[in-house]
Amino acid sequence: MRVGRKATRCWRISCMGNKAKIGLAALLLLSCVGLSLLLGASGLPIAELAKGFANRETVAGRILWHVRLPRTLATALCGAALGVAGALIQRVLYNPPAGPNIIGVNAGAGFGSVLCLALAPAAPAGAVGLCAFAGAVLATALV
Repeated sequence: MRVGRKATRCWRISCMGNKAKIGLAALLLLSCVGLSLLLGASGLPIAELAKGFANRETVAGRILWHVRLPRTLATALCGAALGVAGALIQRVLYNPPAGPNIIGVNAGAGFGSVLCLALAPAAPAGAVGLCAFAGAVLATALV
């Protein structure tokens, strides 16, 4: 294999497409964050929301800082966590298209939740979620 100026140039050219995709994804993320901060049930105008950034004590500031911003940040972090979880599953299994349905995670979670509802119909919603998680972990461990 020849290493030199030509190989470096080819590598840079091949990475240009990835840089464009990453830039486009970052731009899309920023636009979604902006829309999430602007849109809501209160119907506040943009000028009032801009004032809310500076003054947290106004109604717009409270809505922005206590409702919309935490919701937006939590959504972005959950999306990032799901992306990392998918990448980890693909890397651990050495299987690029490793989706949760391929290794039985979805079926295990469904089995756990149905089993919980069948054995304890009066169980709280949190218990059903925990049983679904346990079923997913058990199915993954068995596979």
